Amino acid sequence: MSNQTDIREPIGQTDGALGCTAVLLQVDNPTHRYVLRPPRVVIGRGVSYEHDIAIAAHDSKASRRHARLTFDAGVWILEDTSLNGTKVNGNKLLNQTVVLSDSDYIQIGKTFQFIFRNMEMTDLSDSKTGEFDNAISDVFSSGSGADQDNFVGEDDEFEMAPSLGLFVSSRGYVYRDGNLLSQRLTRSEHRLLEFLIPLKGRIGSFELISNAVWGVPCNEPQVLQLVRQLWLKIELNPSVPRYLFVQSGVGVALLTVGL
Repeated sequence: MSNQTDIREPIGQTDGALGCTAVLLQVDNPTHRYVLRPPRVVIGRGVSYEHDIAIAAHDSKASRRHARLTFDAGVWILEDTSLNGTKVNGNKLLNQTVVLSDSDYIQIGKTFQFIFRNMEMTDLSDSKTGEFDNAISDVFSSGSGADQDNFVGEDDEFEMAPSLGLFVSSRGYVYRDGNLLSQRLTRSEHRLLEFLIPLKGRIGSFELISNAVWGVPCNEPQVLQLVRQLWLKIELNPSVPRYLFVQSGVGVALLTVGL
């Protein structure tokens, strides 16, 4: 009974308050992506809702409603609802479910090959940080010395960490008033600081932040959730922020020297 129930708003009536928590990136063209919005996304040749994902009609190995992605308790769950099965990391699911992890490889039919990326849980300490760290280096290598003062690499971080203020290394380590904090940043947290530091205290809009952090437009609550995570890591007293500030309806600002 529950497998046949799909209560959602039709096209044009989706709830703008729903946040984006993950994306699917096409294997051979990562710029082609689908934003996954809670609570549910259906993949298949015969889908009809705005945030569902349509597979090419000529793909005979794909069912009309081939698989269902459901966001529950902070994770995305993939359920195969097809006749031919769904492959996750090469393992075939047939009317089975699996909790998706960051970088899982999903194959459906002959044409659907995508990588699942969790935009919140990917940490800088994982095995795929090389490309990310190189991208950060590229961004800051062309800037002025002032822009780079609070965002440097491993070799210089211990010598350059100031005795007063916030300092972030490209490896995701954070120093506050010269002291190394115990928690490293996730990639999303790191990208947020990467975006805000060159602004030198000016406010970055929620729209620009979401595109800088996740590459897709998200809503204000999604950004605020990320800010709350950072408060717990970088602020001495999260209830009275010293570095990271939010202006409701406008955006976020970072004062690396604090207040």
